[in-house]
Amino acid sequence: MAKKDISLKLPIVITYRNTERSRTKKIKIIRGKTDENLEKLCELQIHGINEKTVIDHVGIGYRYVPHDKLTAGDKRAMKSIQQENQNITSK
Repeated sequence: MAKKDISLKLPIVITYRNTERSRTKKIKIIRGKTDENLEKLCELQIHGINEKTVIDHVGIGYRYVPHDKLTAGDKRAMKSIQQENQNITSK
């Protein structure tokens, strides 16, 4: 059951291109409170993303973060999630 006044802190991974014709895809990872970051994305308040930006994919969670972009905090969070899942399945 969800607790009141607790927000998720999962990373949001955005794959985008600067314009419709550009070929190079860029990745932006936004960490922090998930709900606030989604609102910023919808309102185009994220640095580097504007009206002309073409968003190809938005992923929420650690599975979408490329392995070379994982931070130590991400690795700790992933490890704790795996331990919680093991505890749930072992019961």
